[in-house]
Amino acid sequence: MGFLRRFLNRLPLHSIRCRLLMIALLPALLIEFGMLAYFTTRTLATAEDALQARAFNAARHLSAALPYALLNGNAAQTAALLAAESQKNSLSFVHVSDANGHLI
Repeated sequence: MGFLRRFLNRLPLHSIRCRLLMIALLPALLIEFGMLAYFTTRTLATAEDALQARAFNAARHLSAALPYALLNGNAAQTAALLAAESQKNSLSFVHVSDANGHLI
């Protein structure tokens, strides 16, 4: 606020031209910052929704193939399925947990 106050003190606000310019520009600046905030939050929300959809699709795909490997105790097939799904969907990590949240 100090910068704005110093800037306004330097302007010769006694003329009609400067007053009209300030009256015209202040609402435009406020609208610009409001639109910037709105579109930034919308873009971030869209990106987060896409990430969640990608993770959900990976979990859905693994839920169909992984139980057989886990029931048979085939650790190599489980690791291969997890690595393939992680690479296919560009996931940073994939882990499997039981109903209590313990890693398998």
